[in-house]
Amino acid sequence: MPDRRPYLVIAGEDQSTLSKRIEEAYPGYYKVRNAPVFFIKTGHLTGEVKERLGIGDGTGKVDGAVLRLNGSYAGFFEMGLWDWLD
Repeated sequence: MPDRRPYLVIAGEDQSTLSKRIEEAYPGYYKVRNAPVFFIKTGHLTGEVKERLGIGDGTGKVDGAVLRLNGSYAGFFEMGLWDWLD
């Protein structure tokens, strides 16, 4: 598997299902408090992440988006996120 790259996963309406799938597939993920936003690191491609999480699998149970981060970050946010990205 290639180097682990960071991805941003945004959950749709059913956050609990996607959260459980992320916990199982990508241990060590980072969850933004009080928001349907997760960060994961993996060597998978964007489409593979989407498939592993079952986003848009035709069942209508999980909706969301997967975005690959490019390594350039800026902002002011809780320290845990910046520690996790390093």
